[in-house]
Amino acid sequence: MYRSVNSVRPVLKPVFELCARACSVSGAAPPRAPGDSRLPLRLLQFQNYDGTGQLRVGAQVVEGPNSSASPIQGEVVDITAALPNVGRDVKRLLESGEVGQHAVRQAIESGKHRLDVANVRLCAPITKPDKIICVGLNYQDHCAEFNLPVPEEPTIFSKLANALAGPADDIVMPKETEELDFEAELAIVIGRKGRHIPASEALAHVAGYTVAHDVSARDWQLKKNSGQWLLGKSFDGFCPIGPVIVTPQALSGELGLLSDFFSPLSFLSFRETCYIQNVLIIAFGFVC
Repeated sequence: MYRSVNSVRPVLKPVFELCARACSVSGAAPPRAPGDSRLPLRLLQFQNYDGTGQLRVGAQVVEGPNSSASPIQGEVVDITAALPNVGRDVKRLLESGEVGQHAVRQAIESGKHRLDVANVRLCAPITKPDKIICVGLNYQDHCAEFNLPVPEEPTIFSKLANALAGPADDIVMPKETEELDFEAELAIVIGRKGRHIPASEALAHVAGYTVAHDVSARDWQLKKNSGQWLLGKSFDGFCPIGPVIVTPQALSGELGLLSDFFSPLSFLSFRETCYIQNVLIIAFGFVC
């Protein structure tokens, strides 16, 4: 059941492939919430190999309505160079709302500030979330793996921000654990603050989707720390995400593909978001 550190790295490839397929923009666009005029975008964060370590915002270039380009191939637009006021990090860009998104689209269409993605280091697409809230036992196969019943309500836990890592960063097996485990997950990035949001309006608060890698020290999660999950889920680097945040308008029925990958899900993701926001105020950059 538990994976060695040597078997962790290969799983990153199928996570990348899943994200590439989920980023397809072919076909009909999904329905928007009433009044939603946000644009189809693929946002990321990166560093140049110039020794400065400066985190920069990028947008993947998608050529044509039927492109299925991989998030780790092609060109990105350096949004930090094009829009220094809103392009400092993805969270700040989300806070700028539709004005910022339209400015990003103009920067993409200008043809300027383009970089080959092979020449940059892809980082986590969001690095300063207000919260990282997770749902355990969220698909039936995982419940069966642990011989547990499908819960009637979502099993909510959290990860600390130090767990965030880039999509190709090494996952270091801590010497404190002998039971390293991992799972690929769909992550929802919140882009609009709110609380007590009706289910019919929940998707209007979603900035986009990305892929997360939920790494766990199962012994610390289940056998130590009085059964509290937090420490077992929050070792450094235990939440690689990315490489891109795909806005809902860039998806074309591919959420069905994601559901097939994680199928059968025990809860719908937007329902989980509604469940959480009845207890917590969801905020910009919130990841669940």
